[in-house]
Amino acid sequence: MKQLVILICCTWYTYHATAQAGLYNTGGLYISSIADTVYITGALNNEATATLHNVAGNIYAKGNMTNNEPNMLAVGGKLWCIGTAIQDVSGTEQLRTHHWIVNNNSGITLHNRVSVGNGTAVGTLTFASGTITSGTAMQDVYFNTNSNYNNYSNTNHIIGYCSKAGSSNFTFPIGTGTIQADADITNLSSAATFQCKYVDSGYGNYTMVPPLISVYDKEYWIIDNTQAAATCNVTLKWNDARKVLNHTYPTNLHVGHFTSGAWYDEFGTGSGNTPMGTVTSVPVSSFSPFTFASGATILSSKLTHIQATAKQCGIQLMWQHQALAVKYKLYKSLDGVQWSICNEVTANNDNNITTQDNDVLSGIQYQYKLKVYNSNNTYYYTHIAMQKANCSTYTPIQVFPTITTDIVHIKLAENLTQPALLTIIQADGRLVQSMQLRNTTTPLSLKKYNDGNYILTIKQGGYTHSFKVIKQ
Repeated sequence: MKQLVILICCTWYTYHATAQAGLYNTGGLYISSIADTVYITGALNNEATATLHNVAGNIYAKGNMTNNEPNMLAVGGKLWCIGTAIQDVSGTEQLRTHHWIVNNNSGITLHNRVSVGNGTAVGTLTFASGTITSGTAMQDVYFNTNSNYNNYSNTNHIIGYCSKAGSSNFTFPIGTGTIQADADITNLSSAATFQCKYVDSGYGNYTMVPPLISVYDKEYWIIDNTQAAATCNVTLKWNDARKVLNHTYPTNLHVGHFTSGAWYDEFGTGSGNTPMGTVTSVPVSSFSPFTFASGATILSSKLTHIQATAKQCGIQLMWQHQALAVKYKLYKSLDGVQWSICNEVTANNDNNITTQDNDVLSGIQYQYKLKVYNSNNTYYYTHIAMQKANCSTYTPIQVFPTITTDIVHIKLAENLTQPALLTIIQADGRLVQSMQLRNTTTPLSLKKYNDGNYILTIKQGGYTHSFKVIKQ
């Protein structure tokens, strides 16, 4: 390896980095020959007043890298990240390099953008070993026009945001940290910049516009057009080793596109098999979250609506059983964005299925939808039903007096016909007694109990009330 001769602040120096030696550049650093090498065992700091111009040489960095140079050029040289601990890339300006070789099993963490290539000649990112983790959308790996990458794999990829400029087809080399989650853009109508990020959880909102009947709720891709308008086809790739898609017929899979508050069908035809394959959309012109979806051709019949009715300080949900359904999950929301499972019902071939949500507050409007699971391993969501809870007719359970030497009276809710379960627990947590109450008003004697504090818990019709009673 040739020892580098570099020009710093217009003076010739011979530079040889020793153990944990850093490079702090405030002037000019020019690396002109393919045989020239700068080996930095400490941190690389390129300040705002600096010029780092790597024409054809090699910069090996083992430590963190900070760039504050506003107009840093990527000419033709190579930047090697060869640390053994996590290397941070930070600074006020993006770090530019024509060729970037990542060879760090501990990984690289981006706190600002790293730009690969110069937009003219072919620039490359080589994944020798390790992942690159980006922070925000502006802390991404940015591939300039004509730039690309090699050696992308399950262990060598980008976690987070990746951008690509130009008009050529591109596969975003992104993943989870342990497995690939790439997506493709193809057939671009013109030069533009696209950014992609993989998210390994559901989007949360599953309002659908027909003909969609189901949207995958385990993962999605954020694909945005960040500069210059263009159309393209979007290709998503399922892999059951990453997330189990639970489908039977790949040709029935479509690309779902979330826009204007709902999921729309971007159609396409899947190809592959049950464990892995791809589905490519029709040309799209607007960009936002994408994931796998199913069109109306999958099922011969489907449940579209459920009925929600206010009843006894609860909300009753009713729907018709579907021939193919084996299980129903009822989801509940206050805002239509954040959903939680309210109940799960196994299909029993009854024509009408009824369940009730008693965990409600009077005057609050709740939203409900069903996730319907079918016998052919497909599923879909119904439309949303909304209902406001009304507890004005509900008579709460009462216990009186709460300080007594003997008798405590228990008055049940008069508008609930179900028997109640009473449990009496001492202050130290020991169960004293458990019994059913069927009368509207029941006198309970505590005469045989020791003096002290007791908790009376009464469950009736899905409601639970607890009372503290003092026996003295």
